[in-house]
Amino acid sequence: TDCMCAAGKTPSSSTSTVHCTVCEANTYKIAAPSNDACQQCAEHASTISSGQAEDHDAVSDCTCDRGYTMSGSGQCEMCGPGKYKDVGPSNAACKDCKANSDTLLTGQADNHDDASDCKCKAGFTSGNGDSTCDICGSGTYKGTDRSNAACNPCPSSSTTAQGSLAAADHNDASDCKCEAGYERIGTSAGCSACSAGTFKSVVASDQACTTCGSGKYSPDTARSTDCLSCVNSNTIGAAVSDHDAAEDCKCH
Repeated sequence: TDCMCAAGKTPSSSTSTVHCTVCEANTYKIAAPSNDACQQCAEHASTISSGQAEDHDAVSDCTCDRGYTMSGSGQCEMCGPGKYKDVGPSNAACKDCKANSDTLLTGQADNHDDASDCKCKAGFTSGNGDSTCDICGSGTYKGTDRSNAACNPCPSSSTTAQGSLAAADHNDASDCKCEAGYERIGTSAGCSACSAGTFKSVVASDQACTTCGSGKYSPDTARSTDCLSCVNSNTIGAAVSDHDAAEDCKCH
């Protein structure tokens, strides 16, 4: 009888007599005994590098490469957004990215084959040795999505919502609002100090400075978060110039 190769092996083409060798990497052969050629694993699948015929004698020996996982249809599909798989070949499931991170939207498996492919979302920055994505701190923001870049400081005299842990308050330069005592003039990117006779007590707001009320004044031309009270006297008039100096307090 003719000599036939076992499953996982195929005849060597280098000799005139049958000499069986283990199927090459990423190939397999089910039929045995036979001298059939080894078949290529499906797309994005590979065999383990053991050199053993038992790792090449079934379709199931072809398992998914890094960045891919086995689908219900028996095909290796790339991990979806926000997921990665850092082992392969294997049919392990894709893992979820760490909290507040995501993968790049490139459609490339090499952006899904390692935990480091999970980059921080806008409003978050990499911390604790890149193992976490932490919310940008007070007075900082990060507009770049899917990046481990550092958070940017707000411009002078502006800050973000006080005590907010919401990414929506730290993911754009527009989240930097004028501090108490400052206002934004027109479409200017900077914040200007309230003029004498006006004040603003609200923190992290782009509302305008307002004129001091009756019986109050503010001589401060650098920054005013509140107005001073007249003593045994009162102001006369509602114009800013009627509230910008102690002399504006008139005796009853």
